[in-house]
Amino acid sequence: MKKYLILIAMVFSTSLYAEYVTSAYSGKTIKYLAQEGSIVKKGGVLIKYSPNYQKMKIEREKLNLEIAEANLKDKKTDIKRSKKLHNIKAISLSEHENTIVEHFKCEMEVNKQKLYIKIAENELDSYTILAPFDCKVVKQIVSVESGTKVGHKILEIQPAQ
Repeated sequence: MKKYLILIAMVFSTSLYAEYVTSAYSGKTIKYLAQEGSIVKKGGVLIKYSPNYQKMKIEREKLNLEIAEANLKDKKTDIKRSKKLHNIKAISLSEHENTIVEHFKCEMEVNKQKLYIKIAENELDSYTILAPFDCKVVKQIVSVESGTKVGHKILEIQPAQ
């Protein structure tokens, strides 16, 4: 009788340590889930989302960078022309300064697009959820190829023994 009670207590105490892995994304498709019953080492892959959307976002930002760089090249030409025109008094200092300001805005746009690309590439890394500790996958709550919503439970895990 005591062995039976101890077994129940162990099962109950183990379930107290079960944790849920929840989704950080809405509308993303799950491409990989660790299998029920599997042991996943700390840093091992629990979930992988499809990176297709994020890869398209990176490509869009790269195209925006190309446009910004082309605009910057045009503004550099405008500054040279503006300086020559100002030197011969064909335009005012104010007009020349406006050209310089426009050039500066284009430089800022190029820098902004480079930053957007870095952010998008870093977000691509977050499409993989790693085990925070050595754990056992107790239950798959959703299936591969399913979509998710923020906060929805995906896996139930517990510390590996």
